[in-house]
Amino acid sequence: MGTTPKSHVWGFAGCMLLALLLMSFSPAYGETISETFTNNKYDTNLWYLDMGQGTMATIANNELEVTVGGPGYGNFSGNFTLTGDFTMTVDFTLINWPPNNGTQLGIGTYSGSSSPFQVVRCNTGPQYGGVEKYFTLILGQYTGTNGITGPTDSGKLRMVRTGNTMVGSYYDGSNWIAIGSDTNAGLGGPVSVWLGIGPNANNYSRIPAKAAFDNIQIQGNTNPVPVPGALLLFGTGLLGLGAHGLRRRPRS
Repeated sequence: MGTTPKSHVWGFAGCMLLALLLMSFSPAYGETISETFTNNKYDTNLWYLDMGQGTMATIANNELEVTVGGPGYGNFSGNFTLTGDFTMTVDFTLINWPPNNGTQLGIGTYSGSSSPFQVVRCNTGPQYGGVEKYFTLILGQYTGTNGITGPTDSGKLRMVRTGNTMVGSYYDGSNWIAIGSDTNAGLGGPVSVWLGIGPNANNYSRIPAKAAFDNIQIQGNTNPVPVPGALLLFGTGLLGLGAHGLRRRPRS
C-alpha cells in the first residue's frame, strides 16, 4: 500500500490552517446580533438599506432615522438567516408624527418575497380616524388590533419564535404586552428579518412622518455572511460550502 507524500499532507494542513485563519478574521456573532448605530455607522456585512419612492434614511444621532414623504416603504434588512428559536427587539422613537399621517413602522421576518410575520406600530390615517395602535400581521391575517394603543413618542417592539409559534409584543414602559400570536408550520422555517416604515395598508395621506430605530437585539441561531476569502478557500475543494444572503424587500 502506498503512503501519502508528506508534502501533500502538509499542503492540505496548510490550506486548512489558512482557512481557519481567514475565518478568524470574520465577525464572530455567535448567538447574538446587536446593532446600535454607534458612531453613526452600521455593520454592512449584516444589514442593507432599501428605500422606496419618497422615503429617505439617515444614520444620525447614533440611530437610523427614516422619513416617509411618498408612497414607498423603507426597510433595513438583515443579510443573514435565522433558524430555530429566536428573539428580536428594537427601540423606536416618533420624531415627527402629525395626526392622521397614515404611517406605520414595524419589524418582521421574510422568506423569499413574503413576510410571514410582522409587529407594527401605526397611525391609521384620516380614512380610519387617525387611530394610534399596534397590531401583528401573521401569514396575511391581522391580529390584536382591538383598541390597542401605544406610547405617543417612543417604545419597543419584540417578536419571539419558539418552534412554529410566533408572538408579537410591545413594551408599555414596564411590561411586555402581547399583541398577537399564532402556531403554524409556515412560521417555523429559516427566515431573515427586517425593520421599516411606510404607509399603513397603502393609506398614504401625503403628510410626512419621521421615526427612528435603535438598539436592535437578536438572540438565536444566526448564519452570518462569510468572508469572501474564507468562502473562496472552502469553495475550491476543501469543504465545497456556499452561502448567500436574501435580498427581498418585504411589503405589508
